[in-house]
Amino acid sequence: MNSLTIEKIIMSHLLTLPNFDKTKVARVNHNFTPPPTGIWYRVNIVGGVNVVACINEKPCTREIGTLILQVFDRENTGTAKLKQTCDELAKHFAYFSQDNLELLTPSIINVGVDNGFYQMNVSISYRYN
Repeated sequence: MNSLTIEKIIMSHLLTLPNFDKTKVARVNHNFTPPPTGIWYRVNIVGGVNVVACINEKPCTREIGTLILQVFDRENTGTAKLKQTCDELAKHFAYFSQDNLELLTPSIINVGVDNGFYQMNVSISYRYN
């Protein structure tokens, strides 16, 4: 399985986004305090059900999953900046490939308000051969 490799490729690519502030990224199983103002992010790389892609001398497994970039801003600040940020993230990751990782078509999902933050997600399926 290649979950660590997939995470490293995705996080490295995220950091190449122009003007991206890595201090505003919440990571799974790390303490994080949202900034007092402005947008912040949570990155989730969710593995899915893998499939056998081909059978030769040994089977080749295709790892399938979803990258979910959660984007947050304070409640009652409007959604224009969130939408612009999600559009930039979607364009940055759409059809990106490196090594054996291929990201597919992004979708932007309006989640709404929770705990004082308005949330939108960029969801992108991936496959790793």
